[in-house]
Amino acid sequence: MKMRIFIVTALVMLFGLQSLVAQPRMRQSPEERVQNLKKELALADSQTVAIIKILKKSQEEMMAAREVAGDDRELMREAVRDIMEKTDKDIEKILDKGQKEKYDKMRQERTQQMRDRRPPM
Repeated sequence: MKMRIFIVTALVMLFGLQSLVAQPRMRQSPEERVQNLKKELALADSQTVAIIKILKKSQEEMMAAREVAGDDRELMREAVRDIMEKTDKDIEKILDKGQKEKYDKMRQERTQQMRDRRPPM
């Protein structure tokens, strides 16, 4: 009887853990993203407001690109890359020299993380 309870408990825990791992990543809102940038780059309030506008516009462009691309993954990949490059350039226009350097480092780390997540071919 104890063995049966142990097995059932182990299976429940296993399936519970599996469902946690399978949870999709939650995307950050523009406000959450800018709060991270504000902390990392010591943004002024005017910079924060401007970057929120840029990120909201970028988010809208991403949603539109998803609709246009449909199931075409290559088209979506190109659109996302273009939107991200434009967003980064727009943000860099608002930053001072020291902030740009930190932002570039953050962007390089983000790129590396994306490459690390990509499955090997």
